[in-house]
Amino acid sequence: MDLRDRRLAFAMLLASCVVFGLVLADVLYAGAGTRFDARLETALAAAWPIDARVGVGAALSFPGDVFAVVAVTGGVAVWSWSARRRGDAALLVAATLVLSGVVASAKHVVARDRPLEGFDTLAFPSGHAARAVLVYGLALSLAHVVRGPDRARAVGFVTAFALVALVTGAGRVVRGAHWATDVVAGWAIGGAMLAVALLMRPVFARLDTRRT
Repeated sequence: MDLRDRRLAFAMLLASCVVFGLVLADVLYAGAGTRFDARLETALAAAWPIDARVGVGAALSFPGDVFAVVAVTGGVAVWSWSARRRGDAALLVAATLVLSGVVASAKHVVARDRPLEGFDTLAFPSGHAARAVLVYGLALSLAHVVRGPDRARAVGFVTAFALVALVTGAGRVVRGAHWATDVVAGWAIGGAMLAVALLMRPVFARLDTRRT
């Protein structure tokens, strides 16, 4: 990782932490964001039957489901390991596991109810949104598709990644599983974890120099 990459990673980490802090404060103190949450949920409830919301929301947010994330993480990890990049494989798995712990801890600390009933877990932040940012962003970075001479290809992959993250978050709101601020907080946590993972990549790369 060169100096430019480190600066970008630190900037992403700082921006993500600031966004998460602002959203968290808004949720804890019932600010403008939570009032927007309520208006949006009321509008969705009036416009969409519950069955339609559940079906459409589940389809849109599938990339952030545990099954999809495990499949992507496992596939990229196996590919990295087979390419003798054991550090990348370990980094992706470790980052995904740490993110799960961070999201679960935040949910219990904030203890925010979900918009609709029928869920066994809490709302804030959105794990789907966080996983979509971390797993797909890190997978693209490890696959080296966002760097190199083919700028159009790189822009295409980054655009696709952004759309996956946006659609996943939107799906959770449509589904009634999250408030909009939960999703923004999830994106922020995912962005922060992605930045930390990129900064830690040189450390994990030392695994590639070991021989068994």
